[in-house]
Amino acid sequence: MSDLFETNAAVTGKYVHACSRGHEAVQVALGLQLKAQDWVAPYYRDDSILLV
Repeated sequence: MSDLFETNAAVTGKYVHACSRGHEAVQVALGLQLKAQDWVAPYYRDDSILLV
């Protein structure tokens, strides 16, 4: 997998990252439903949960 990433980076010359495009609404809805006693362990794509 790392070889594929390195090849892709060499060909495109760009930083490649995983986006959360299309999932923000679900994350915001989840964030709005959290209570003070709830815990969340966000993944690196879960920025929308942290903003709520």
